[in-house]
Amino acid sequence: CHSLTPLIIGLLFLLPSHFAKAEEKSLIACYHVDAWPPYVRGQGMTVPDDPGSLIAEFKQAVEAQNINLTLLRRPWKRCLSMLHYGNIEAVLNASYTKERAQPDYQRATEFSEYFIYTHPENTTLTFDGIKIHGLTGQLGIDLGYSVRDPLLSSHVPFTEYQNIEDGFRLVKAKRLDGYITFPDKADEVAKELDFTFKQLTPSYLQKAYFHIFSPKWYFQHSEDAETIWKTTKMK
Repeated sequence: CHSLTPLIIGLLFLLPSHFAKAEEKSLIACYHVDAWPPYVRGQGMTVPDDPGSLIAEFKQAVEAQNINLTLLRRPWKRCLSMLHYGNIEAVLNASYTKERAQPDYQRATEFSEYFIYTHPENTTLTFDGIKIHGLTGQLGIDLGYSVRDPLLSSHVPFTEYQNIEDGFRLVKAKRLDGYITFPDKADEVAKELDFTFKQLTPSYLQKAYFHIFSPKWYFQHSEDAETIWKTTKMK
């Protein structure tokens, strides 16, 4: 009986640190390299001190659950590939595609519209809400963005650009028929290039965006995930 006493006391000292370690939670999340002020700030793979309102809100929601958060910035395809292979546990503000789980639109962080932009002298390129007409060459889109899927299914030729300015410069030079992107991004590029592009209406595509968690992380931390979704959903 006396020989067990040191062992029992030793276990009592070990138990608190063991459980403290077991309760540690972590999350590695990836988001895109492009700036989208005021929601996402900074360009490139560095996470700035002021990451933008969308990222800051997510960070606050995660840390409120006592989760250690690591943020990474990579191109969209790299983020999604890392999620697929289990290198990370979340992708922030990603759109729904048929390859991913059916979304709950009440959890969306935002809803956005893609528009087609072209040279103001281009009078042949039109969009009737269903089909693009008058295309003589190609359209440009942002690399890795979900607008590529409907273009592929409609057999519309396009080129993906890592740098949106490169594509719009070609539109300005009349070497690219048009470019599909979000209005705020198009406005920013137009200011940089000091040029007014023509926006075709109606919008080409409407998309909902979500914070996506890996199935493994969700099942291990389902209550945390639900709280984060509820906290960060579009108000």
